[in-house]
Amino acid sequence: MEIRALVERLHTGTNVIYSREPNWKVNEMTLFPPAQDADIRRMSDLLPVPLPPSYREFLRVTNGCLGFWARFALLGGTTETQEPIRIATQDATDFLEQYVRGPDGSVTTDAILQFERGDDLDEQLYVPGHLVFGANQGGEFFVFDDRETRADGEYEVVHYKYDTGVYKRFADFETFLKARWEMVDKRLREKGYSSS
Repeated sequence: MEIRALVERLHTGTNVIYSREPNWKVNEMTLFPPAQDADIRRMSDLLPVPLPPSYREFLRVTNGCLGFWARFALLGGTTETQEPIRIATQDATDFLEQYVRGPDGSVTTDAILQFERGDDLDEQLYVPGHLVFGANQGGEFFVFDDRETRADGEYEVVHYKYDTGVYKRFADFETFLKARWEMVDKRLREKGYSSS
């Protein structure tokens, strides 16, 4: 399934759920007008690593997103999408720095590597050291794990939570969107909601 179709399905299905379940405290999944290729290039140039091709395609559909399932902002070229991610990432930095400071009190590469190495039970990620493309107010992040880039320019996607560390991994952004759609579709079917 292509990115555009996945985004459209997620948008429609998520909005049905939000309209019937006020407990989410979100009125809608908000999409923005598509970004132009020049804007995507400029945005990518400002980031620590290039945006993967699948995310560039996402930005050609919507220049970021608010209210992504469930209650995430996804990065785009707009202040509306960038600001919540910036705030959440700063909060993560303030929290995680206590674990990655070296003996002299500075954040060191070695300390970050040691932290991310973790142990068998708890895989950690130093969120501000990676490209964060999604965040919510509950301490959850969607991060491109840029430690390894595939030949096609894609990165693994990590769903990271403060309370559990690395929660889930996805092969790439398209796989991540498919998994999100499966969650939304399952909820629609279980609740008997019509997405049309």
